[in-house]
Amino acid sequence: MTSKQRPHTHDVRSLATLHDNDSNHEILVSGGVDTKLCSYQLDQFLERRPRKIFPWPTRSPVQLSSQGSGSGEGGGNTKGDNSRFLIMTRAECVDLYILPLLPTTTTATDATIDAVNVNSDGLTQIGTIRLHEEGTTDAAYNIHTSRLSPDGTWLVVGTNHGTRLFSLSLSQTIDEETICEIVHVAVPDIVQTMICSSFGFTPDNSSLVCADSVTDTLTVLALGEQVSVQHTFHDLLPAEEDDVPTTATVPISQLEFSHDGQWMAVLRHSL
Repeated sequence: MTSKQRPHTHDVRSLATLHDNDSNHEILVSGGVDTKLCSYQLDQFLERRPRKIFPWPTRSPVQLSSQGSGSGEGGGNTKGDNSRFLIMTRAECVDLYILPLLPTTTTATDATIDAVNVNSDGLTQIGTIRLHEEGTTDAAYNIHTSRLSPDGTWLVVGTNHGTRLFSLSLSQTIDEETICEIVHVAVPDIVQTMICSSFGFTPDNSSLVCADSVTDTLTVLALGEQVSVQHTFHDLLPAEEDDVPTTATVPISQLEFSHDGQWMAVLRHSL
């Protein structure tokens, strides 16, 4: 095996065989330190390359809104101070924080750069989103991908159960305490049950693109009081020869937009 196939970049730590009444359909699966799974069709082990299955998530569990939460059109921030959201995605929940405005500094005239440090007191947790009751375990609701909109007013999370969309808005109480209102937003049925490998928001926060890992399609949602399907892209990966991994083994891992929102780049795992 090691002399014929070298699909893993590091040591193989686990092997499993999927048996079938028809020996022609038996599959060997290997798991390596490189976090990949590789599957081999046993009756054609010497002739065919293995199929590689890459892990989720592919994005960092920590994300920061690129715009102030009061800077977009219709942004939900009533404070008007353009505070920025920071999220930390865990397996079972998403923690929401806001960052304070940094003090204004003058431009340095020499080659030195002054760093502004924000201590732990400056990071304020304002909420947590859980998809099932705290203390319970349900692997279907484990979060494997999430995305925060540029202005921090939308948050989308993906699980093996489907896709959930939330709107976020900041306000202040009469005691000047900052609170975050988190609202679960209804999405079309086709998206609610969609198992996504990646999400992308347009720079103007008006649209959300969902990459379906099962059908290999991109669904564009128009965001607003009513969320609707705007467009669906099909056939993103043309059919190849039999020994080339199927689309299910090369999920879309990243969606990025140009600054004006006119162009979108789609990234897959490399094989």
